[in-house]
Amino acid sequence: MPSDAASALLGLPEAQWLPTAADLAARFERLDRLRDEVTSRESGGLHVEAVDALDRDTCRRLADEARDAARTLDALQGPWETQLASEILGRSPVVDYTIQQNGTVLAKLAEASAIQQKLAGHEISVPDSDPAVQIGPLQA
Repeated sequence: MPSDAASALLGLPEAQWLPTAADLAARFERLDRLRDEVTSRESGGLHVEAVDALDRDTCRRLADEARDAARTLDALQGPWETQLASEILGRSPVVDYTIQQNGTVLAKLAEASAIQQKLAGHEISVPDSDPAVQIGPLQA
C-alpha cells in the first residue's frame, strides 16, 4: 500500500524519548490496578461520574466527616459487643437492665444510631474525571 510505504520512510523518535519495556509494564500494571479499584468502588455504590462536580474543599470536608465517623465507630467497638449481641439474640433480661442502668451505653448507642442514620443509605456521587486523580483525595 502506498501509505504504508510513505509511513515506512518517516523518521522514528529517538530512543531516549521512548519508554522502556519495564516502564510500559509498570504503567499498564498501575492502570489495571486503578481500573480494578474504580470498578470495585463502583460495585460498592460509588458514582464516579459525580466527582468532578465537587470542589476540593467539599471533598476534604466529606472525607474528614467520614474519617471522624469511622473513628467514632472504632471507639464504640470492644469485646462487650459479642457478649451484648449474644444477650440480645437470647432475649436476656440483662439487656433491659444494661440499657436502663448504663448511661454510657445509652450515650454510645445514641451516637452510633445518629451516625447510622446519617450514613445509612447515603449515596455518594462522584463526577467524571481521571480515576488516577480522584483516588488520592478519596483515600486522604
